[in-house]
Amino acid sequence: MEQLDELIYIGQVAVFYVPIQKLDDEQYGVDARTPRVMFERFLMDNYNAYTLEISDTQGFWREHQKSHIFEDKNARYEVSFDGQENVVHFVQFLSKMCSLMREEAIYLTMGQKSWLVVPRKEKPNEI
Repeated sequence: MEQLDELIYIGQVAVFYVPIQKLDDEQYGVDARTPRVMFERFLMDNYNAYTLEISDTQGFWREHQKSHIFEDKNARYEVSFDGQENVVHFVQFLSKMCSLMREEAIYLTMGQKSWLVVPRKEKPNEI
């Protein structure tokens, strides 16, 4: 399919989910910018396009089989990019946002694989 003149390859698809109730709350952003604005700026500055779906998408998870089941309504972001260096930069940004939003993890899928992006562990005296 990459031989067709009508197709332009733009890379692999990455999808991640964040809690809707934190998207527009400045307490989870920086310099009076909400997480929604921060996601938008990062994705547009680095990848020139993204999709945001706000719906009743619900996420369910628990820490182990017999623990309490958590539930959250989530916004779904989708972006495409090519190259390993873009993956590293993207994951580092998600990790930073995970910290700012006070989340234990952000669920991420790329291709057929999925990960939990966790907050970056800061070294002592490093900000």
